[in-house]
Parts: sequence; structure tokens; C-alpha cells
Amino acid sequence: MTNRIWIPPLLLLLLAAPAVRADEDADLAEDLKARRQKVLAAIGEEGVLVLRSRPPARFSNDVDYPFREDNDLHYLTGLNQPNTVLLMSGRPIGSLGHAVIFTATSRGAGSSLGNPLPTRAEVAAQSGLAEPAILGTQELEATFRKALGVRGKGSKLPAGRVLHYNTMQAAREGVAENDPVQAIAMELQKDRSSGRRVRPARRILAPLRTIKSPYEIACIRKAIHATAVGLDAAMRAIRPGQFEYEVDALITYHCRRLGCEGMAFPCIVGSGPNSCQPHYTLNRRCIENGELVVIDVGGDYRHYAADITRTVPANGEFTPRQRSVYELVLRAQEAAIEVVKPGAAAGEPDRVARRLLGEGLVALGLARNTREAMRYCPHGFSHPLGMDVHDVPVRTLAPGMVVTIEPGVYLREEDLGIRIEDDVLVTAQGREVLSSAVPKTVEAIEALMATGRGAESARR
Repeated sequence: MTNRIWIPPLLLLLLAAPAVRADEDADLAEDLKARRQKVLAAIGEEGVLVLRSRPPARFSNDVDYPFREDNDLHYLTGLNQPNTVLLMSGRPIGSLGHAVIFTATSRGAGSSLGNPLPTRAEVAAQSGLAEPAILGTQELEATFRKALGVRGKGSKLPAGRVLHYNTMQAAREGVAENDPVQAIAMELQKDRSSGRRVRPARRILAPLRTIKSPYEIACIRKAIHATAVGLDAAMRAIRPGQFEYEVDALITYHCRRLGCEGMAFPCIVGSGPNSCQPHYTLNRRCIENGELVVIDVGGDYRHYAADITRTVPANGEFTPRQRSVYELVLRAQEAAIEVVKPGAAAGEPDRVARRLLGEGLVALGLARNTREAMRYCPHGFSHPLGMDVHDVPVRTLAPGMVVTIEPGVYLREEDLGIRIEDDVLVTAQGREVLSSAVPKTVEAIEALMATGRGAESARR
């Protein structure tokens, strides 16, 4: 029989969530206006950009997965509902202006068996667009053709006009060919005279998304805080005899309790041999005494992700062998964090960590040379973080970017895997480790886990 996870009674008070700002929605609306202005400047007078919702995914015969909006569309509208399209044009679209949202709305009367539709006023308030620019989806095709200057099937894209649309993404996500946006975009793309002027919208949006605004950084901080509370609770509570899913459930509970919509990715709780599987998500195994447990988790707060990893001993104490490898990974991580600064190459933290890990693994007798040592380091050690857990790629670090630093070593022959990951904000002066509140030294982890065990003993 497994031990039940116990939550220390003072934990919720000591690690209370930061106050939710009453004007968060207002901050988002102002951010959205600024983002759309940057898009209009990027596409120019002859540009037209269109983004659409990703289709809902079916969980079973009559149940859908929870819907999460396409990140690019959410980035420019703040909305999170299916069957939504954003149309932007460098030239005003009649009296509608430069941006129009097409979506289903409610007139505020009646009831629904499912999630209620927002009113036009609510969509306008959330997106920062005026109500006249919120239209029903039945008006989409005519308005889209008008913005493009394409009257009917077989028409050419007017000279100079450029359509920015993620055709490959739409095809991959299974948008129906008879959908008006998809049909018109594909028709123009196939036309020899117009095809070169149908370009991926992602090329416009990716550079904008790399630099986070104060609002975005605040959301990432709250996702990190919720995740940190969950990790703190998990490290205090974890015991041999528990199942990995119990740790998963405890962290997920705290993230939801503190305002996250859910998890930014499936929780990774890998014990023993599973600690050597970097993307293990089954979380079904019983945790055994003497093992390490890799916990890689991140909450999703208002469409922004956290991504933090800690590796802890199931019984609260590292063995000498575990400690020697753990401290090697920690030294590599700390050195990699130190090179995060404006102007640094995005790949520099990875290179620094690999060099130190390679030398350390050779010193431990695990490899003859640093090249051979890399067989124990199978994944990248850094990636951008934002709306996507692995956010839009960058080449050079700049203030306002957020990146993860996550070196790992996996000794499969010993069922010993170790990964340590923090989220780091690039600042004008250098860097800020946003997830620094989560203990990661051997001494701090063991002390925290001992606190949980001591409180449990006193409670008995």
C-alpha cells in the first residue's frame, strides 16, 4: 500500500499566489493593439494577413479535448474559442478598419448546454477592437475577397498585393478544402502569377513574439510561481512507494489552484529507469527506495508557459554516486546560465554546458573523450519559452526574451537520469532566473525533503 501525499498545512500560506491584477484584461487589450500595429507596419499597405482557429480535437465519440487557441491568433486577438478568424489589411477594409474578427457570438439571451458564447461587446473588450469590426463567420468570404481584391474563382491577386497565411499549418491541421479561407488561399498559391505572393504568416509573427512585453513577462512569472508551488509541495511529499501519477496530480492541483488554465505540457515524472527517458509522460510506475525522480513540469497561465525541472532522491538523500553526477549537471547549468546576456548567441549556453559535461563525464570514467560522452546527453540544453513551451526560435539573445537552461545526463546502464532546468529572462543588464525560488542544490533539496518528513512524523 502506498503512502498518501501529505500537504504541509503552512505551505499554502507561505507560498500564496501573487495577487491577480484587476486590470490584467485591460493590459492585454493594450498589448493586443500594439501587436496589431506592428503587424500592419510589417505587412505594409499592400499586405493582407489572415489567421484562423485550429480545429477542435476529438477525445472520444462525443467529447472534445479542452480547446486551446492557435498561439499566433491568440497573440493578436486574446481570444480562445473555435471557429474564429482574424483578417488584417494594410488598406482599410471599407468602414471596418484594418482588422476584423469573424466569430460566433451571442446576443446575450437564452441558454446553452455547453460553454456560453461571448457577446460582441465581450469579444470587442477582450480583443481591443471596436464592436463594428466583430462579424459573424457567414460574412467571412465576401470580406476576405474584398480585402484581397479577388472577386471570384480564378481571379488573380492584384499586382503588389501579398497574402500572409499559414497554408502548411492549415493543411497539417486538417482544415477542410471547402473552407473559404483555405480554398481561396490554396487557389492563389497554386496560381503561377500569384503563388509567390502567398507567404507564411509565421514569418511576420515570429520576430514579434520573441521579445516579451511586460504583460507577457508577468504571465510567465505567474505560470512559474504556480509551478514552483507545485514542485515545493511535491518535493516535501514524495516518498518511496508512491506512484508517479501522485506527484503529477499534486503539481497539477497547485497549478490549477493558482490560476493556470492547465499544464503547458503533459507532466514528466520519471523514476528509476524512467528518469532516463527525457520525454516520459506515462507516470504509472511505483517509485522505489534509492531511486532518483526527474520532475519536469510547467503550468500554463493565460496562454504563457513555465518549464522547470528538478531531480530529487525518492528517499530524501542522494547517494554518493547520484550526488557526483548531480553536482556535475548543476555546475554545467550554472555556467550556462552565466552566459545568458544580450548579444550572446542563442546556442552559447548549450555549448558551454556540453563542454563542461563532456569533461566531467570523462573525469568520472564514463567516457574516453568528450565526444563519446555526448551519448549520455541526447537532447538540447536550451530553448526559448513563451506561448509555446518550445517557443519561436532565435539566433541572438536580446532583452525581453525568455529561455530555458536544462542540461541533462542519462546513465541508462545505472537507471540514473538527472536534468535541472530553470527559466531565465534576458534583461538589459544580463539575466534574471525567474524560477530561482525552487531549490536545486543537493543541500537545499535534502533539507526541503527532510522538512516534509519531519512534519509528517510530528503529525503522526
